[in-house]
Amino acid sequence: SWPSPPVEAGCGAADTRIAPGLRPTSPTGLRTTRGTSSSAAGAHLPLAPREDEEVTFVEGRVIEAHRRPLATPASAIEIPVTVKIFDPYYYVAYTVTGVTVRGDPSCEATLIRADLKAAQAEVDATWAGLDRASAPRDMQLPPIGEAFSDRVEVRCGGRASPSCKARRS
Repeated sequence: SWPSPPVEAGCGAADTRIAPGLRPTSPTGLRTTRGTSSSAAGAHLPLAPREDEEVTFVEGRVIEAHRRPLATPASAIEIPVTVKIFDPYYYVAYTVTGVTVRGDPSCEATLIRADLKAAQAEVDATWAGLDRASAPRDMQLPPIGEAFSDRVEVRCGGRASPSCKARRS
């Protein structure tokens, strides 16, 4: 368990180890995460740029924390909203640590943890169909990260704007 920085809201904590003694040169050198949020209809709703960024180095891990609100307030879109934070190639693993919903007090957020066994079965099935011996050396891993992502569902009697605080290491 890694300490969360003192921030208002949360969505995402990663557990990717780095080599002991490796120090980050700058936050811009870290991989960028893909955050996806979608309405009930499945339409992509972009997230705003990262806010309240913080990068620390703790016990051989780079920990990056930031908040990602929806680019368009949920009052302008259809509720419910589903928010997922993930790296498409699962280079960085995220675990949701908390969520803040602002706006209508009738809104609530439900955290649904990823089914890791089902996600791993999906990856195993993908690899089972590949002939690795004859595959090109530069063959890329298919985007599997979303299968491992937690999700947050926001439902309201009125409208609200979900905001996520992501943390990765």
